[in-house]
Amino acid sequence: MNSALRTAPLNTLLGFELQTYQIPLEQLLPSKKVPDGVMGTRKYKQIVSSITEIGLIEPLSVIHPDPTKPEYLLLDGHIRALALKNLGINEAPCLIAKDDETYTYVAAKFMCRPHTGIERNKPATPAMWIT
Repeated sequence: MNSALRTAPLNTLLGFELQTYQIPLEQLLPSKKVPDGVMGTRKYKQIVSSITEIGLIEPLSVIHPDPTKPEYLLLDGHIRALALKNLGINEAPCLIAKDDETYTYVAAKFMCRPHTGIERNKPATPAMWIT
């Protein structure tokens, strides 16, 4: 611990719920397209190996943009989600964002880029995960 740093109440720092939720992978919509050839990369193979050996270490990050629908928008963890699906795992531990600030950031960063193949203001579909 660095005693020179000021502290702040924890509730002002967290943008996510304090617990994880087991969410079926079929309910996760990617916010970006996984790059072509990712399953052949060293990073992907390391993630698969890690999940196989010790399980998923870091939960996926999601937001529930429309509470009337069962789908969640995946903010972080696209390659981990792909690895889980390919390992035959049907659900994943997820952190749920509390507000739409993270969603707005991700939307601006990923959903509006022309090179992603994703139309403006439309999230990707699960079919876009595997290229």
